[in-house]
Amino acid sequence: MGEIIISTNISMSLIPDLNKVGRTGKKKIRDLFGVNSTKNLIKLANEDGVNLGKRKETQEKRAYKYFGNMYNEIEEEFAIKQQQQKKVLKIKKTKEAKQQIKTNTRILTWKDEAMMLPLFYDIVRELYKKGENINVIKKGGEGEMALDFSFTFTGDLSRDFKEMFISYLQIDSDTDRISHDINYKIYINVGKKIKGKKILQAFKFGTTNCLFTPMIKWCDEKEENAKTKMTAYKYSGMKKKLIKDELLYRESGVSEEDINMISNKYQVNIEVNTPFQKNFITCKSDKKALTTFKFINTRVDHVEHNRIVNLKPEIVSQSELNEIKTSLRGKYHTYTKNNRGVSSISTIDKTYKKDNEYNNYIREFEKERGINNYYLDDMVDVDVSRFVRQGVHFNETIDFKDIQNAKIKNNTSILKYTDEENMLGLFYNRLKGIYKKDVNINVIKKGGDGGIMALDFSFTFTGKLSQDFKKLFLSYIQIDSDTDKLEHDTNYKLYINIGKEITGKKLLQALGVTNNEKKYNHIDMEKAYANFKMCKYFNGFVGKITDYRKTNKIVDVGYYRIENIRFQNATKRLKDYNDVMKIYNNNVYPSPELEFLKANGVEFDIIEGCWGTKFDFEFDEHMLNTKDNDIKYYCKYVGTMFYYSEFNSFFMNCDETLAEHITYSSDYDMVSFNQEEKEVKVSYKKQHNNHLSHVCGFITSYMRMNVLEQLLSIEIDDVIRVCVDGIYLYGDYKTLNCFRDKPELIKQNDPSDSYISNNVCEIAKCKTPFRSHNKKELHKGVGGSGKTHLNINDEGLIRKLFVAPSWKLSRSKNKECGIKNQVWANIISDDPEKINYINQNFNVLIIDEISMMSNETKKKIFYMYPSMKIIMCGDPKYQLPSFTEGTTPFKCVGFDNIIKYDKNRRCKCPDLQQILTFCRDNIELEGLYHIVKPMIKQKISKDNMKQMYKKEDLILCRSNKKKNLYTEMFDEIEKFYILKTDRNYCKGEIVFDKPDDNYKLGVDYEIRHGFTTHSIQGETAKHNLFIDDAHMEATAIYTALSRAEYLKNIYIVNYSDNEDNLQEEEFDVDELYAMM
Repeated sequence: MGEIIISTNISMSLIPDLNKVGRTGKKKIRDLFGVNSTKNLIKLANEDGVNLGKRKETQEKRAYKYFGNMYNEIEEEFAIKQQQQKKVLKIKKTKEAKQQIKTNTRILTWKDEAMMLPLFYDIVRELYKKGENINVIKKGGEGEMALDFSFTFTGDLSRDFKEMFISYLQIDSDTDRISHDINYKIYINVGKKIKGKKILQAFKFGTTNCLFTPMIKWCDEKEENAKTKMTAYKYSGMKKKLIKDELLYRESGVSEEDINMISNKYQVNIEVNTPFQKNFITCKSDKKALTTFKFINTRVDHVEHNRIVNLKPEIVSQSELNEIKTSLRGKYHTYTKNNRGVSSISTIDKTYKKDNEYNNYIREFEKERGINNYYLDDMVDVDVSRFVRQGVHFNETIDFKDIQNAKIKNNTSILKYTDEENMLGLFYNRLKGIYKKDVNINVIKKGGDGGIMALDFSFTFTGKLSQDFKKLFLSYIQIDSDTDKLEHDTNYKLYINIGKEITGKKLLQALGVTNNEKKYNHIDMEKAYANFKMCKYFNGFVGKITDYRKTNKIVDVGYYRIENIRFQNATKRLKDYNDVMKIYNNNVYPSPELEFLKANGVEFDIIEGCWGTKFDFEFDEHMLNTKDNDIKYYCKYVGTMFYYSEFNSFFMNCDETLAEHITYSSDYDMVSFNQEEKEVKVSYKKQHNNHLSHVCGFITSYMRMNVLEQLLSIEIDDVIRVCVDGIYLYGDYKTLNCFRDKPELIKQNDPSDSYISNNVCEIAKCKTPFRSHNKKELHKGVGGSGKTHLNINDEGLIRKLFVAPSWKLSRSKNKECGIKNQVWANIISDDPEKINYINQNFNVLIIDEISMMSNETKKKIFYMYPSMKIIMCGDPKYQLPSFTEGTTPFKCVGFDNIIKYDKNRRCKCPDLQQILTFCRDNIELEGLYHIVKPMIKQKISKDNMKQMYKKEDLILCRSNKKKNLYTEMFDEIEKFYILKTDRNYCKGEIVFDKPDDNYKLGVDYEIRHGFTTHSIQGETAKHNLFIDDAHMEATAIYTALSRAEYLKNIYIVNYSDNEDNLQEEEFDVDELYAMM
């Protein structure tokens, strides 16, 4: 837990009035001089020769005054020394902290022509360590390119850097805040890890004691609002005692031990939380508390009353939020941050949050198109999320040629000699056109007389053109006062290159002066992320992923893992491009891209995949044209679809001592302290991280196929570089799909080894076996055949929800299998909140006992959940139908596939199985009950039953009247039927322990021993099954008998007192058989 230290604020203090020394002051004096009573103090004063007088009161007063003066002198001297020591210690700590910050901070300084993003990556890689926190801030540069963020490493460098890039660095597919800004410094600080320390505190700060003040105020309010004199007197008396105790503790403060005593004394509960809502001290009154006081330990030795928590935030602008943050300097507050800085602030009684137009618009955009129903969750849908993310490939940069020469060539201008022009003036104008501070030029002359007239130099501009040109002229161009190397030479070319310093020889080699190299062109895609419908292989997007399992084929739109890829019969040009770009290997890809490969003759083996329902959408004009922090909405949206963050982080400004205390007291997952900003960062693992990676991956795939379509029209020898969605090439080619001509210099970013990210697949292979995919399935058949069990336990089904007609059946499956559960009434409710919850959290509905469902309800479910996989299970026609009047019985139509089950796995008795098979074969026979009844050999009277019945047994009958008679028969036995659903019980549940006093008999539960056959549909009778001998229709008797496991456990009960009624009913069995 860490070491224990004592707050330096617990110390002696001066006694202000020595003529009136109080009880606390007297004790301080006695303690200092080592005496335990006033009598001994007087004796000590006499030994010092002090004139104490004769009266006892005078002696006491003068003794305390004499030693009180000495006490104050010692205290003052001690305080001065302590102050000096603190000052020295503070200076020392400041120096150490500054040195520590300096040691823990790397600085990346912008340099022209440097590959800044790779340099930043190299620093991150050097600092990389799982759990380590870095703080990144950029100083200088352009304002809209600002950087200020914190990031905690998870242990996966490539994924972390990708997340960091998308979340904080990237502006759009072409622009980021490091490569496309100038004249800046980036400070990368490794946050200090804090070791927890418990601090023994005494809460006291303020002109009055911080613990007592809100309690006194509360008494004031209670007294003022009291309805009786007795109540007013009670709180008035409590207030007086609190005021006395406040004075008593004002100097010394209230220790943690004192809080417990105060809690009992005033009959109140006291909770002290550390920042970030972690419980630190909880003291509960032994008697029933009058109220609870909640405090936040905002700094050492101080608490603040926190009556209201989890307030609805006040929405403010970014500038207002920044102003609030500045105004709270030195005051308690916690906050969150994003790449723009502070994003929300919470004080003792208020929360402020930045108005986020982008988030608000995206929320509505997704809602209107149903995209908010398609999210996956990294923390819940672990395996399928990992699989999908492996199939998301961002397009990167591949070089087909050594592009350094091309870069140099494009950054070089040529000034040709002409005898009709002022060459020196032309040279000056050329420099003026490219002039910029800190830019370097390389100049070489080719041709001319050579010798003394040769030119080969580099020069860096300082920011003052006239001075620079003069210096350049005198240093390199002038020969003497009458002669220079430009005006007095002929037949030459002057090459002027912008870039890092290189020799003239290398410059000429790069320019290919002798080879007459061609100029290159550049084409790229317009709105690359938005023009997915221009792809020839566009096939929508996978929305709700319903299945993840083994497969050897493309089942439906989704992601698939391939192996053994073969290009032997492929389009030659595609093979040549793939050899360079390394796009396709043993990996995961979206299904439309695999169709593209097949169309181009590529062969491969599919081994697993995930698939589901398909949807389509387009970005609207607002998304295409509106920007947030200089990033167009649609570009930012695609990036955030893939966003992954394992932690939620909160910040607070404090000193290191309180940071250590928070660390000691909090159940954080990670914590760090930024010494430069005096800021503690506490991170908690997220319970959810929702994402749309599967949609993002389709967008980047369609973009990639558009690039490949264009490349397949270009000779590979003419391609210089492919950079994300742009192609640098020689020659003029017709642009296809959304490509357009866009003259542009080759970008400075380094090339990758592969054109796609995630080009190596290391995830484990799926083990769930293949199953045919149908959007609407019916699993029908004999009860106990495993229809429901098979679907509930199918690990290949994603985001399953089990739905039963009653909470009793629904919860029993939840307890048995751990599956999320609901009831029919909620999934067909008219409440939009309930329907939205189902749509947003589940992809597969497993609906049980559909024999009890009306056909109208079935149709309504199909209509309400068009994007879900719907699996219905039951035994329609054979078990009891819906008892809702005016509805149509369930019809087995409208399904894409119907799976039949005929083996009863619940029944463990061949004799019973034979009877059940007979019932099913003759279910439409009206007199079936009278044929089956003689097959049940065990028939007893109600008196026999009284001797046999145990509460674990089950009694079934066809009417509520009979059900009540059986209940009355055994009302002395405790067996209860729950009437209302709550957290502990569900309606229809049978329990043997009486519910506690919070539940009312007759309202929340009742004694029950008899049950209608309808009410136990779906149950299994593990013990004896007693069936009342009153007539039952065919489906009812079949339902009743199929509850049992063995024929020996079934008894037909004659409720009548007449034993003769136990004889078989007279019925023409032959006539019944003739009807079959």
